[in-house]
Amino acid sequence: MNNSKNQYPQMTYKQAVEYCKYWADQIRHKGLDLLTTDYGEVMRVSDQLAYVLYMQTWIDPQKYYPLYQVRTYVINIDYNNYTDRALWEKLLELIDDLPEEYGKNNYPQMTYKQAVKHCTHWADQIRADGLDLLTTDYVAAIGISDRLAYVLYMQTWIDPQKYYPLYQVRTY
Repeated sequence: MNNSKNQYPQMTYKQAVEYCKYWADQIRHKGLDLLTTDYGEVMRVSDQLAYVLYMQTWIDPQKYYPLYQVRTYVINIDYNNYTDRALWEKLLELIDDLPEEYGKNNYPQMTYKQAVKHCTHWADQIRADGLDLLTTDYVAAIGISDRLAYVLYMQTWIDPQKYYPLYQVRTY
């Protein structure tokens, strides 16, 4: 039996980024006030973006993390939180930050010591916010995990053979 997801037309990375940017323009044109209150408009916009990205079988979180984040956010908006303006704003920010070309990593590289300090800072932030908040507030949890994980993910020098503890934090 064929899996219908495998039969959906697959985009290139560049096409997927262009598609996301097109829908970001549509979101801005419609306005967040309308999209956080008009369910019909939300379904028209978010379904177009969420479904197409969901059907792209090649979007792997390890390989295409920024695009994977966009897909995760738009699916969450589509299914759960269309009234949450902060999620829409974060989605637009993520789309704006998508690298035009896959494989270009212009993200500033940290030293090992800076990476450890970054992890320590976010561990302290997690403790300060409290696990109760982070296990019940999706936006707060995603905000912290994105700031911790994405920065580490963009560090090209973190190799599991050499820096296994940092690699674990990044992938956990």
